[in-house]
Amino acid sequence: MEELLEQLEKNWGWDGRKVMADLGGDLEFLKDCLGAFARDYAFDRLNRAFIAGDWHDMAIQVHVLKGVSANLGLTMMFEDLVALERQLRTNSHDGLGMMVDKINQWQSRLQTLI
Repeated sequence: MEELLEQLEKNWGWDGRKVMADLGGDLEFLKDCLGAFARDYAFDRLNRAFIAGDWHDMAIQVHVLKGVSANLGLTMMFEDLVALERQLRTNSHDGLGMMVDKINQWQSRLQTLI
């Protein structure tokens, strides 16, 4: 478990004090939450919305993922989701594929971490 916390701090910009206070200090619950997030259906819906060009649904999924990443203290992922949400709000779709790929990489990294 100690290795997980170190990886979160080093590679995710994790703010452990706040998150652990929110979770009552329960490390197993943190791991469960991270695992559930790594499998969250919103990642799949984000990809399907992007492929379909459904920018409205894509914005909804980004907002969901952004909120959960913030609540779990995954700061670096959160920042990438903020950038993606900002890009969607400009109605410019240039570079969205690269941004979605980056979110997919975060999901993959989280699945590997857990």
